[in-house]
Amino acid sequence: MGIIACLWLAALPVGAQESAFAPSLQNPSFETPASLEDTNAAPPEIWHYFSSKPGARVGVTASAKRSGGQSLTLKAPPRDNEFVGVAQSFPVSPGYHYVFAAHVIGDAPDRLVGEAFGQMHFEWRDAQGKEITRTWGPTWNAQLPTRRWERFMVEGDAPDGAVSGIVVMTLHSKNSGGRGTVYIDDCEFGGGLRVSGSPRRGPTNSADRIRRPPSPLRQKTPPGP
Repeated sequence: MGIIACLWLAALPVGAQESAFAPSLQNPSFETPASLEDTNAAPPEIWHYFSSKPGARVGVTASAKRSGGQSLTLKAPPRDNEFVGVAQSFPVSPGYHYVFAAHVIGDAPDRLVGEAFGQMHFEWRDAQGKEITRTWGPTWNAQLPTRRWERFMVEGDAPDGAVSGIVVMTLHSKNSGGRGTVYIDDCEFGGGLRVSGSPRRGPTNSADRIRRPPSPLRQKTPPGP
């Protein structure tokens, strides 16, 4: 599935229409493929999954869901200071505003511990696929609720020269010793309306407070879980 996701992302047009449009993400609620609970979780279709080490702990599951039949689960890597996550690309126009949101809940038996945390962000790319900058979104940590879904959102304007964006959700193990599972469901995505004046710049690379992970689309997709 990871290979298919990579091929889909590579086939996306690098250009973007100048007129306003309604952008969308595919498989926003992680309903495909169907979860097989008696086997290792299958990675979500369309989304590119990645990890700092082979053996990504990423998959769809019916164990928790906000709506529909299943959600995405991210499990903290077993070693400290590693990460795992998912990403999806979308076309953009410079100066247009984009918003992404997702609902996240912790796993009560395996909640986040220590300094483990998750985060969402945008990456902006030029026509050659080179990263221009990043817009960082909020984080969730050991205080993430396990009995209610919490909505997290990142928004930003595509910078000059950008023709594509990538929405990324990452879980960092930090010092958790591999403990910590979160579920993500019902992603929301919109934008495309041109803003007046120069694009508003959200937090970018200078806002890093962690070891900055490489772009997920520059990594080879690891073997499935």
